[in-house]
This record gives sequence, structure tokens and C-alpha cells, in this order.
Amino acid sequence: MSPIVFKWHGFQFYVRPEKERRAHIHVYGHGGSAKFWLEPTVSLSKTTGLSKRDLLQLWTVVDERKDQLIETWHEYH
Repeated sequence: MSPIVFKWHGFQFYVRPEKERRAHIHVYGHGGSAKFWLEPTVSLSKTTGLSKRDLLQLWTVVDERKDQLIETWHEYH
């Protein structure tokens, strides 16, 4: 099972076991999902079913917690 790194306003932020070498985070909630690359800078990899407003808010949260998310990703992998 993928560990939930944290929850925020109905969204759950996960690290998933994948073979990708680049640090990233998966976000689920509000009927959709998104994947954000964490390195070298925070960027959106893919999304489905989320509003532009939700994506902008999530991008901000991921960027603010980037160091924590990268650390967790490396611990998990």
C-alpha cells in the first residue's frame, strides 16, 4: 500500500512504488488526481478530473512542502 504523506482540504498526497527515478508525488481527491514532479522544480506531470483552481492550489501546496516530499520519496524508494 502506498503511504499517505499528508492530507490537505480533502486531498491525499501519496508516494507510490514505481520504477521512475525522478522524485514525484501523487494527489487524489475531489473526484480527480494529479502527479507532480518534484525535481528539478515542481511541475505538473499529468492530471485528470481536477479543476484549474484545485490544480493551482495543489501546485502551491506541493511547492511549499517540496523538501518534505522529496525526503519522503527518497526514504520510500
